[in-house]
Amino acid sequence: MGHVPSGPRGLLEATLAALPVTGGHGFLTASHPHRARDQAMAIMTTNARQVLLSMNYPAVPSAVGIARKSTEHVLGARGFPPPLVEDAGLVVCELVTNAVRAAGGTTLRLTVAVDAPGSVTLEVRDSSPAVPDRRSPGPDDPGGRGLVIVAALAARYGVRREADGKTVFAVLRT
Repeated sequence: MGHVPSGPRGLLEATLAALPVTGGHGFLTASHPHRARDQAMAIMTTNARQVLLSMNYPAVPSAVGIARKSTEHVLGARGFPPPLVEDAGLVVCELVTNAVRAAGGTTLRLTVAVDAPGSVTLEVRDSSPAVPDRRSPGPDDPGGRGLVIVAALAARYGVRREADGKTVFAVLRT
């Protein structure tokens, strides 16, 4: 295994470097064989799904910005409209922040996919069974706006319970 990057900038650079377009399929895969295998399995089980990005991140605060930049990079490179790219980056930021709080210290998985023409699906999977709840924060509350923002930007969003945690998803229309 190669050099493990240190710090947020090193992790961002390593993440972006691991996003080459491969084959004729047009999806982005990481350089690790198990990630490519996982993506291949996802593709075989969801015929219409085009996975643009599927990456594991440590569930630490610095992963939030890195996941956002990775999402914006992938969607921008694929020619999605700038307003959608910006909205997707913000939604990912909110979903990853919630996952870091829920599953701090473990890992989370970000998936960016096109499941149907005209939409982009953003998914963040973590190991915590705790389902995030949409709150109504007051003007002086320092937090609690994440799912309010997601609801405002997404056509729909929700949670899928998994055997080993949950996946929070949001669907944005192009």
